[in-house]
Amino acid sequence: MYIDLYFIAGYIVALIMLIITSYMDLKTREIDPRVWIPFAIVAIVILIARFSIHWDPASMIYLLLSMTPPLILFALSLLGMMGLADPIALAIVSLLIPEPPTGLLLPPSMVVLIIASILMFFLLVIPMLIINIPRLGLISRHCSSRYITTIIALTGFPMSVRSFLGSKFLYPLIYPSLNEGRIQWICRWSFEIEEDPKTHREALAMLLEKGYVSERETIYVTWGVPYLVFLLLGVLLYPLAAGWVEELIKNLTMLFRAP
Repeated sequence: MYIDLYFIAGYIVALIMLIITSYMDLKTREIDPRVWIPFAIVAIVILIARFSIHWDPASMIYLLLSMTPPLILFALSLLGMMGLADPIALAIVSLLIPEPPTGLLLPPSMVVLIIASILMFFLLVIPMLIINIPRLGLISRHCSSRYITTIIALTGFPMSVRSFLGSKFLYPLIYPSLNEGRIQWICRWSFEIEEDPKTHREALAMLLEKGYVSERETIYVTWGVPYLVFLLLGVLLYPLAAGWVEELIKNLTMLFRAP
C-alpha cells in the first residue's frame, strides 16, 4: 500500500517537472539549472519517506539500477550528443520512482528511457530516412564518408537558404562556407551543444548578400531535438507501456538465446 502511494506521488511530481522543463526547452532551448532544485528536494524527501516505511536490500539494488539510465545520458552529454538537462531530469525521475509498481520488474527509469528512444526512432529517425532516401546522392556528393552520409540521412533534412535564415533552433550539417574567397561546402555529422545557430544564419546571410549563394540553394540542417519532451512522453506512457516493454525485452532475450 505504502509503495503504491509513494510511486503515485513520485510519478505525479515527475510529470509536473517534465511538463515545466519541456515547455522551457521548446520555448527557449535553455533550462535554468535552479529549476531542478525544488524537484530534487521533493525527490529526496519522498525517497527518505519511502525507505523509512519499507526498506530492504532489493530497494537499494533498485535505486542503484535506476541510476544507470541517467549515467548513460550523462556519458552522451560528455560526448556532446545532448545537454546536461536530460541526464539531470532522468536522475531526478530515478529518485522519484526508483521501483516499479507491483507486477513489474525493471526500474522505471530504464523503461522510460526505452520508451523515449523508441518514440524518437519512429517519430523522427524513420521519417527523416524516408525523406532522404531519394536524396542520398545529394548528401554523398558533399560528404566523402559513408558513415557521415548515413548519420545525416537519419537526422537531417533539406532546406533552402531562405527558409533557414528565418528559422530557429536549426543547425546546418551540409552548408556553404567562404574560405579564402572561395565557397567550400562543409559536411559534418552533428553540432556542438554550446553552438549558437544564429552565427550560421548570419554567415549564410552574408554569403547571400554578396551573391555567393542563392536563396534557393539547398542545405541540410538538423533540429536540436528537445529530448526532455521524449522523456516526458516516456513517463506519461509508462503506466500503459511498461508491461509491453518488459514483455518485448523478454521476447528479445529468448530470441537471442535460441540456438
